[in-house]
Amino acid sequence: MSNGTETINHALKGLAQVGEKDGRNHIITQASEHVAVLEVCKALEKCGCSVSYLPVDSEGLVSADAVEAAITSRTICISIMHSNNETGALQPIEEIVARARKAPHRIFVHCDASQSLGKLPLTVDSLGVDLLTIAGHKLYAPKGVGALYRRCTVPDLPAQIHGAGQESGRRASTENVIHIVGLGKACEIAKRDLAQTAQHMLAMRERLHAQLLKGLRTRSHLMRCNGPKDNRLPNTLSASFYKVEANTLLSEVSGSVAASAGAACHSDGVHMSHVLAAMGVSKDWAMGTCRFTVGKGSTAEEMDRAAATLAAAALRLMPREAQGGEAEPGQGEDMEEVKLTRFTHGMGCACKLRPQLLEQVLGP
Repeated sequence: MSNGTETINHALKGLAQVGEKDGRNHIITQASEHVAVLEVCKALEKCGCSVSYLPVDSEGLVSADAVEAAITSRTICISIMHSNNETGALQPIEEIVARARKAPHRIFVHCDASQSLGKLPLTVDSLGVDLLTIAGHKLYAPKGVGALYRRCTVPDLPAQIHGAGQESGRRASTENVIHIVGLGKACEIAKRDLAQTAQHMLAMRERLHAQLLKGLRTRSHLMRCNGPKDNRLPNTLSASFYKVEANTLLSEVSGSVAASAGAACHSDGVHMSHVLAAMGVSKDWAMGTCRFTVGKGSTAEEMDRAAATLAAAALRLMPREAQGGEAEPGQGEDMEEVKLTRFTHGMGCACKLRPQLLEQVLGP
């Protein structure tokens, strides 16, 4: 398939069509799921399906008890990700599968494992899932290729792309052979180097975290991490800087650090991540959240340099009252709301400018 998103569409829409035959049109997922799952669920709701969006705790974890309690006689599918794409939190998939198997009727379990493959040891047999999503670019395969594992006991799912009869009629379109081979080779390398890669990623992530705290000096309490302390991916660090606009912070360091913000740009302003909102993170922390991911090629020198650059920029941007004392010259300018105007409507770029300077940039 062309990507992880397509595999999710194929799995959930296909299962909804299978369940439609006997009136089973209920799907269970959770509030901090990837938008690829959430948006498919919203689309299915418009087609008559019902969806239970389960809450998560402050670490971003869904309870297996809550999943079991949500099961009804109409439940056809449970879709829970293996690891969160923003915080790295690892969900209790094996326990969720066990609860699903206790139901008096067959419930199919789909798991988006895009973030976990190549970073953690996992197999479909150990997880027990019926369908599993793979996204190639997450494990160093080419972009634009994905795969959907389907257990043999799962009925054939109706095609979601219609045309010729490629892939035994499951997906029309000429196969992208080069990308398929690339994904296969990437999986082979990932399996071979898994232990070494995971150990290296963990060491680099922990070094980045430690160096960030060191760079913030006496104000290290103004940074905190989101998600479980240990039960998470080895490569992911979600860090929040108190009362700092993450988009502004990343704009200031864009020449040397690449990361993503926990706030998304929309036509009417900047909104906090749905993942952080589901975890109950306050706006003062959520709007200052950055996601850092390290790779197998990351070095200690890069971690040290990135942390020093980020910490210095964060200190400049922290408001005086948050610092608990007088700011150094040029630090702690009062932050204003990002203003989206007719010049920037729908572009999502205004939040990358320092809000204080936006009017000067746009002019009269």
